[in-house]
Amino acid sequence: MTAMRRRHLLAVFMGGLLLLGGLPDGARAQGTPKPLSPQPAAGAVKPGLVPTYYRNITFNYIDEVLRHAKDAKGEAGKPIPNIDSISDGQMWDAGMRELYGIRIDGLIRLPAGATYFATNSNDGVRVILGGAQILEDGDVHADRLSDPVEVKVATAGWYPLRIWYFQKKNTATLQLLWQPPGAAEFKPVPPEAFGHQ
Repeated sequence: MTAMRRRHLLAVFMGGLLLLGGLPDGARAQGTPKPLSPQPAAGAVKPGLVPTYYRNITFNYIDEVLRHAKDAKGEAGKPIPNIDSISDGQMWDAGMRELYGIRIDGLIRLPAGATYFATNSNDGVRVILGGAQILEDGDVHADRLSDPVEVKVATAGWYPLRIWYFQKKNTATLQLLWQPPGAAEFKPVPPEAFGHQ
């Protein structure tokens, strides 16, 4: 399936979800995300997110990546602009097409109010926002959208973000999608909403 076709299916699915009455009730984050404290000074946040790669390992579930990372240093990569990649297997500068995991660290700027998030992934993913796990689709699978989740924050600003991901074999996809307050549809979180210190 081509990247363009997968993006079209994503748009159709999310549009259909909204036409069928919106988002499911009860889809809420596990815990309340906490903003970065203190908030960074203007100009102190650099663009992009920082990946760490764990290569040449067969992962079948996202917890295996976390366990491996406790004992292995991993290799830092160049900052990535956002979480919107559909590929033949190699994500960003992973340097390989299969058998790797990634830890992605940085910040996301959130508006006050309710923002809905979802992932489109192939293979497993876990998203931790402000210390609260908000999304997980942790096993080996073809491109698959997670159920959307509502994240309510009282304070606008920068929030810590950590994403765990693994690619086993064949094609690879990782997208973090959002629908912030006032938005009409889900879209990939834009680069200007991400940063790192």
